[in-house]
This record gives sequence, structure tokens and C-alpha cells, in this order.
Amino acid sequence: MPRRAFLQRGALGAIGALVASACGDRDIGGTYPTDPFPTTPLTIRIADFPALATVGGSARVDGDTAKPVAVVRTGADTYTAISLVCPHQGATVDVMSSGFKCPSHLAEFAADGTWIGGKQTGDLTLLGLTRDVAKGTLTINGVAAAAPPPGLGVAPTSEVFSAVQGQASPASQVVAITNVGGGSLTGLTTQVAYAAGQATGWLTAKLSATTAPASLTLTPSTTALAAGAYSATVQVLSPTATNAPIAVNVSLLVSPVAAPAIGLATKSVAMTAAQGAADPAPQTVAITNAASGTLAGLAVGTIAYTGGGSGWLVAALGATTAPASVTLTATVGSLAVGSHTATVPITATGASNSPQQLSVTLTVTSATAVPTLALSITSVALAAVQGGASAPSQVVTILNAGGGALGALALGGIAYGAGGTGWLAATLAAGASPPTLTLAAAPGSLAPGIYTASIPVTSAGVANSPQSVTVIFTVTAAASITLSASSASFAAALGASPGGQAVNITSAGAEVSGLAIAVRYAGTASGWLSTSTLSATTTPSALTLRAVSTTLATGTYTATVQVTGTGVAAKSIAVTLTVGPAGLPVIIANWPTLANVGGIAGSVGTVQGTPTAVVRTGANSFVAYSMRCPHQGTTIRIENWQSTGSAFHCPNHDALFDANGALLPASPQRTTGLVVRKVAYTAGDTALYVS
Repeated sequence: MPRRAFLQRGALGAIGALVASACGDRDIGGTYPTDPFPTTPLTIRIADFPALATVGGSARVDGDTAKPVAVVRTGADTYTAISLVCPHQGATVDVMSSGFKCPSHLAEFAADGTWIGGKQTGDLTLLGLTRDVAKGTLTINGVAAAAPPPGLGVAPTSEVFSAVQGQASPASQVVAITNVGGGSLTGLTTQVAYAAGQATGWLTAKLSATTAPASLTLTPSTTALAAGAYSATVQVLSPTATNAPIAVNVSLLVSPVAAPAIGLATKSVAMTAAQGAADPAPQTVAITNAASGTLAGLAVGTIAYTGGGSGWLVAALGATTAPASVTLTATVGSLAVGSHTATVPITATGASNSPQQLSVTLTVTSATAVPTLALSITSVALAAVQGGASAPSQVVTILNAGGGALGALALGGIAYGAGGTGWLAATLAAGASPPTLTLAAAPGSLAPGIYTASIPVTSAGVANSPQSVTVIFTVTAAASITLSASSASFAAALGASPGGQAVNITSAGAEVSGLAIAVRYAGTASGWLSTSTLSATTTPSALTLRAVSTTLATGTYTATVQVTGTGVAAKSIAVTLTVGPAGLPVIIANWPTLANVGGIAGSVGTVQGTPTAVVRTGANSFVAYSMRCPHQGTTIRIENWQSTGSAFHCPNHDALFDANGALLPASPQRTTGLVVRKVAYTAGDTALYVS
């Protein structure tokens, strides 16, 4: 036993004997004033103490000095150093199999030094300890610093979701909740707040546990939302965290679905027949989708008649989804000589222009009337895609609206309107019964736009010859994929992952179907880019990109996301991920104030449990500060320091700091300067890292 300890025990034992009968105790109470551990470091080789070979093992390592020390192996790679000086009266406690015990007054301590029974006193003193893995040594020096309070860690602090109106809700995303301080982070709860004036209730935030580590699952529901941008904030709270609450910003983009539209090749059809003769040939009108999406649920409404007769027309659809056609069949029956008109409504589910009215005119002539030239359709609408195939041909029936027989039929020259010529082909089948005129249009090199032409039909010896057909040719832009962003940049600190970014996929010219995505990596690293399932395989659609960088070393990584569609050129998204040093990544472009020297960005994130501000001090230099006032811990605010000299202001007691974090001489409250954070930045990088 060290001489000092022996003398202490002997003296105290003698005193205890004098007072035992009075107080019923063998010693004097109170806490022994433990001297500081010597400043000379104590270094030991772990291999010299066999008890430290297993987790839970403990050994006295001081060599029987006046300042006895034990080391406890607490994990595979962790150790704790504990002073063996009993805080009651300074006796050296014994190292037991599961803790420590004072031989003088029988105070008992757990393996971590906590007093657990026997003579009441304080806990054993924890000592500072560092480990040299390469040398296999432990160095003990001084009293261990007090454990920091619990700190709330939330990553990432922003999430982006995207969906298409009326289609499936996007997949859930998970946010990691950790304790970045000491102790135990308990009592975790969340609160969801929605942007003012927006829909509420669309976001569910669910914690996996109330004690860190935990996960926060964010699940949006878009089934009842209209197209538009929505935002919400999820506050993560804990009564034990010094930096709570921390907000997770959630953005949701709901893209509209373009409604389909009914397109009719013509809106008027003419038929003619002589009274008592054969019924006119049926006429067919093509139905197309004149917009995006799918034109479905086609139907024929109730036919309305004018002109003295009804029930003479039947309209039959060839299909209920476009492209389709409606066939018009007229029966003369007992109709009187003259013109009879019917209006056929064409409807479709969800079409923006439903119903569309198709007018049918049936002219009944006298059997003794003179021949009259007539056309079943006098206006034809054709459409094609720029540089694509010819438009589906349209057939015009040539009719005799009078009596007798028509003379020889022929076509006159085509007269083109402004903008383009040569795009129309007209073929006359004069020997057919009834004779027909077939019209076809080829877009060739025509630019997108509307073009017109007129072609005359003549009949020899007929008084009203010629009769003309007007052709309207619409050339639309070729279908192509359009992306809301052609590039995406991510930045993350070593061992962390950034949030997601949404890309909206639309089309120009026409709807694009068969959408698919593929990821191609540059370099040897792969698999670090996660892509959500497309919200739809036809435009419009949406895609979320997410970089998973927890296993990557520092450096810059690139990948290309290729978006393909049926019959169109692929489009690409260039993705860059920068993994920097450990710390909080700050993407400079996300903070516009940092674009200029002197600019200040506040609350860019949390570092060491406190919100952080960044100041740009030069073209390639930045400085970061804790936004916690050193006076009483209030969160400071940014001020217009160029005009007042104050960059930061504490709203509690009006402490003022300049852009260098120093307390201003004119500050009403005296305190120290702001705590400076370490900034890692390489010239030309898109992000800096604060630790």
C-alpha cells in the first residue's frame, strides 16, 4: 500500500475509534478531495494486461502508485480509464470481477465507476484516455471531459417527391435520426406543418422509435391533390436534445395530366339519293385524339333531326378508344324531296371538348330532276407529324344530287394556300360506283403549322360543275422527350448521403409512350445512384434521383441517367456527386447570398448540435460560425452588416458580432466571439464542408 494511503487509513481509523460510540459509524463522512491526476501521461501496452484481452475485463494499470488507475475494456475497440481513489476518504478501491469495492468502508462501484451500494459517496472519477492502434497502447492523462449533452442528428433535412395527378402516390422516403451528442436521446416526436393556403393532410410522418437511433418514414398521398406544388415541414423534437427541434423540409410536385380531345376528320358529311332509287353509300369519318393522354370511352349520343324527317340515319362506332371511326348509313325510305339534316354527338370520357357535333345532310332528289354534281364532304381535315409518315387518306364520294346521269368526271389543278405546296395527292376513281376522290397529304419538309389547299371536281355537261373540296392539313411538331433538368448535382460529407431531386418528364409534339430509364456510371464506382420507379410510362411522368454515398471515399463521381421512349430520341441527365470531408455539406448554389464576397447564409444546417452560418470572405474562401450566442445560448440572427457593422445579432440580450465572428466594441452585451467552425473547400468545387 502507498505510504500516503497507509497513513491516511491509520489516522482515520484512530479517529473513527474515538467517535464510533457516538455516531454508530466507524469513520467520518464526507467526500475525499481527490487530487488531480498527474499531468505526466501514463502509457501502457494493452498486451501487458491479460484481463483486457476480453470485453468486460478490467485491470489496475498504475504500477501501485499513489494515484491508482484501472482500465476497463468496454467494447471490441473501446476502453475506459477510472481513478481507483475512493471519493469517500481517499482509500484505494479494489478491482473486482464486475466492478470495484472500497476495502475501508465497503463502498461499491459498477464497472463504469458509478456508486451502487455500501458506504454512500460519489462516483469514481473517469480519466481521459487515447488509444494508439498501431502501437497497441493506451495513454491516460487527466480527468475525462464531461460527456456532452444529447444532440439531435437528422439526415437528410430535405426530401423531394413527385407524382402525376390522379396516378399512384410516390414511394415513401426514410430520414435517419441519430444522437450526435452524449447520453441518451429520448422522447422523439414529430410535428407536421403545411404551407399557408395549401392542402393539408397529404403527408404522414412516422417514427420507428422514440429513442435514437430511429428512422422517420415520410409517406405522401397524392390521390386527392390537384396539380401544383406543395410543401410541408416536419419538426423532429426531443426534450433531451440541446439543438431540437430540427426541421425536415418536404416538397411535393404534382404534375397535371393533359386531357385528351376529340378530333374529327370532318364535321360535316353530305349524302344524296334520288327518291325511289338506291340508298346512298355509307360514309366513314375518322376519330383521333387531338391532344395528349388516351381518348377512351367513345360513344354516340342521341341523334337530333331537322328538315321534316327522322330515324333515317344510323351512326356506328368502330371502336371505343381512339384511333377509331364512325360509319354513317342513311336510308331514304319515304323521305320527301329536299334536304334533311341530322346532328350526331360524339362523346368521350374525360375529353376536354366532349361532345363534338357531326352534321350529316341528306339530299333527296326527284327521279326526273336534271343531274347535279355533289360531294359527300366539302372540307377535309388531315394531320401528320413533322418529318413523319403521311396522314391517313380521306375518301370523298362524288354524288348526283339530281336526276339522270353525271357527265365525265375529272379533277382540276390543286390550288395551295400560303406556306407550302406539293404536299397533297388527289386520286379520282371515276369508274367506281359510286365514284370517289381519295386525298392524301405528306408532311415532307413542312414546318409545323396549318396548310390549306383546294381541288375542283368537274362533270361534263352539268350546270353546277365544278364543285371543290377544301383540305386543311395540320403538321404538328415531332414528338420528343422534354426534361425539367438535364443535370443534377449532389454533395455529401464522407459517410453521409444527400437528399433527393425530382425531374419531370414531359413531351413536345405528342404524347410519348414506353418510357424507361437506365443508369450508366463513369469510373469504377457504381451503384451509388438510386432512381425511383417512373410515376407513369407515358408522358407526363416524374422521376426522383437520390445519391447513396455512405460507402464512398472522398472524390467526385459521375453518372448518366438515360430516359428513353418509343420512337423518339433518348434524353440524358448528367449526375455529379461530390463526396467531401466529414462535416456538413453546403451546396453553394443553394444559397444565393454566397455568390458574392461578403454574403452570409444562415442556418445552413447543424454542426456539433448547433445551427451554423457561412460567410464568403473571398473568391475561394469561406468561414463558418456557430449561430449559438456564447452568452446564454440563444440562436443569433443575421443583420445587414455592410450598413451597421453588425453581421450577427442576439435577439435575447442584443450581443452584436461582426462578419469575423468577433464581438463588436459597441455591443450592449459583453461576451466572447462566436465559435468558429472548420471549413473545407477546394477552389472550383460546388460545395464546402463544415465540421
